[in-house]
Amino acid sequence: MPTTTKPDEADIIAQHAQLTADLTAARQNITTLTADVTRLNGELSAANTGFETARESLKTLTLERDSLKSENERLKSESKTFEARLASELAKHGIAPTAAAADPKKTGDGKPSNDDLMAQYKAVQNDPLKLANFLQANDAKIRALLASQ
Repeated sequence: MPTTTKPDEADIIAQHAQLTADLTAARQNITTLTADVTRLNGELSAANTGFETARESLKTLTLERDSLKSENERLKSESKTFEARLASELAKHGIAPTAAAADPKKTGDGKPSNDDLMAQYKAVQNDPLKLANFLQANDAKIRALLASQ
């Protein structure tokens, strides 16, 4: 008797071949996905390490900031105490506390002092053009200074 394949047998063989190809593709997908999971786990581990490092840095910086804030408050308090003691000592000698805080380069009316004019003169004394401009700009101040001598 000759061997002939039955129609169901051909379908079963084709179905088997298809399932074998699907299984091979699935195994390749599993291999690829396993490699991806391994790679992503490594990246996650690195990210977690970076996050923990950042968290520790944040804690350190927060402690440092809080320390500096408290030191700033302490210094402000000490400054106020010092200013009060200084005012008290100045008052003992008849000096107004605001007089000590005045800018020594300014006169009482906020204009430059004689020392400031002299410094400006010395800066331009060797340049005739700049000297002429200085003398024109400060003529009244110079005349007043000379008149008070």
